Amino acid sequence: MRQTPRRKPRTEWSLTIPSDRNRIHRVLRATEAWLRESRFSEQAVHDVTTAVVEAGMNAIVYGNREDPRKRVKLSFRLTPEAAAVRVEDEGQGFRPRPPRVLDHPSLRRHGRGILLMRALVDEVRFEHCARGECVSLVKFRRRNRGS
Repeated sequence: MRQTPRRKPRTEWSLTIPSDRNRIHRVLRATEAWLRESRFSEQAVHDVTTAVVEAGMNAIVYGNREDPRKRVKLSFRLTPEAAAVRVEDEGQGFRPRPPRVLDHPSLRRHGRGILLMRALVDEVRFEHCARGECVSLVKFRRRNRGS
């Protein structure tokens, strides 16, 4: 039986979508495929994809206010140690609050997404970027607890 050679994973690439909730499925499929090509565990594929979809939805809904003229850009980067995804919107930005516990009354309607991202990936960073707000997500192949 002849085996087909495994495709080499992309180390850097990007995806831009309009601010339309119905386009998030494209982000989900692309992220899953890339992480599987990159030989991440199925648990890591699930965790990172969930965090990326959450960041993408936040960019669409809260950052870009679902304005179809605005875009969300996702930049993907693979190193031997980690997968990193940067999600950029064209919104005004915000200041994330300190983490809360999940049963906090203010989390009944929204605010769980940032907690979820922080629980699923190793690093979550927010910063203002050229066109709006950016969130960077990093998942290490092996969690480095010493630094």
